[in-house]
Amino acid sequence: MLVLEVLNHICDDQLILSEIFLNFDCDWDSMDLFKRIVNALAKIAKSKQRDLQYHSSAPVSRQLKIQQNEAALVLKGPI
Repeated sequence: MLVLEVLNHICDDQLILSEIFLNFDCDWDSMDLFKRIVNALAKIAKSKQRDLQYHSSAPVSRQLKIQQNEAALVLKGPI
């Protein structure tokens, strides 16, 4: 869940997102970091509940799903 919290924090800040895009995705010699973040969040948001079965308790699974959805929505907002 810590990774989702970090991604949420990054996506909350429009300046960070624009700097990532300008410094990585617009540079021909760099990796597409912004694109990777978007793809990771899309993959997380699309994950099924069955993918979360390794968690032992329902509240943990529910909290993880909430964070997944929040991360996807946060990224959608500023761009």
